Amino acid sequence: MAPLGSVGSSGTRWADWLDLLTPVLVLGAAGYALYVAGGQQPNLARWLVFVIGAVVYTEGHGIHLAANSINNVSSSDIAHLWDEPVGHYVWHLGVSLVVAALAWAGSGFEFPSRRSWNRRAAIIGVVAVGVTYATNGLEGGTAPLGLTVSAGLMAWGVRHKSTVAGLLIPTFGLSILIFAIYGLIHRGFPQPSEVGWSIF
Repeated sequence: MAPLGSVGSSGTRWADWLDLLTPVLVLGAAGYALYVAGGQQPNLARWLVFVIGAVVYTEGHGIHLAANSINNVSSSDIAHLWDEPVGHYVWHLGVSLVVAALAWAGSGFEFPSRRSWNRRAAIIGVVAVGVTYATNGLEGGTAPLGLTVSAGLMAWGVRHKSTVAGLLIPTFGLSILIFAIYGLIHRGFPQPSEVGWSIF
């Protein structure tokens, strides 16, 4: 998001400051969904998975954000190490645990009848999450973890396909498809920005 520009003479970018809000928005929405799913009897085990995932995700995001911001001003191998492999894998693992907690919660609800849910909204949600998960894994350099988690979540969806968790099948099936096509085209998983695919 470099086009947003820098903040004064500090050398930091507006995108870095805005990115501070990402964990608040992601975890706020996920936590609310888990709260609603729990109803009057919250599942403490699910909340434990969510809290661990939230802590790991926030830690990884912070590591990535700080190292990336430093690397933008003064590039170094150490900043790259913490920004890319370490930061990205930590936040990706964390967000995967958060999604797992939501998938677990979804398996407790029977899939509603066609008349009682908005099919268009569901399709938009499936595409948005599937594409976002795959592109984050590709640009984050965490494709092996992304593929593994996608396969696991899709398998969970197959096992609980009569419940809301059945939406995991098209969602993470789409992620796997994106990973597979990209991997075949590039014979591996280079970051899209490295091959000129960055939209920023």
